Amino acid sequence: HLLDLECEVEVVDPDLRSLWRCLAQAVHRPGSIDLHWSTGEAMPDLAPVDVAIAAEVLCYVENAKQVVQRIFDTLKPGGHLLCSVEARWGWAMGPDVHEGTIEAFLTDGVVHAPKDRWVRTYTESDFRELLAPFHIISLLPTHYALSGPFEAATGPLGIEAARQIEARLREHPVAGPLNRAFTAVVQKPK
Repeated sequence: HLLDLECEVEVVDPDLRSLWRCLAQAVHRPGSIDLHWSTGEAMPDLAPVDVAIAAEVLCYVENAKQVVQRIFDTLKPGGHLLCSVEARWGWAMGPDVHEGTIEAFLTDGVVHAPKDRWVRTYTESDFRELLAPFHIISLLPTHYALSGPFEAATGPLGIEAARQIEARLREHPVAGPLNRAFTAVVQKPK
């Protein structure tokens, strides 16, 4: 989508297959793209950018504060970061929860299934603290019905129906804390 808008796009990903898929999607698009086979912690020095997207990235790195600082340093003053992380409570009820990870729910929130996954989950206050260098424009609990604990109960949803049910679940006294993720839009001070 960004390439179709003729944007200049920098992609940083440690997964070579993901970069190959990205390149395959970029062919014959009007924008320009540079791919960087790297991690968030070792992100290359890039020219200042207007927007960074870290969707489901910060919960999969050992030093999320370092990655946030690298993104902060790469953004132009007034630039925006769009990001999301796994939420502390709702992940345990998601459709893809790994068997045997209940201790993460009951203790520190770090889901570690050897040879399968490592994920740090966040409370809202943890996520706000992580984003401290930025001005928070929006931070919402999300993913109740979309890949979350209520996915089976709601069934397939169109965009508008998903927005409506997500808002209702967010406001519900019991369902509210069971979000699967937090999403945020933040801005680097000018």
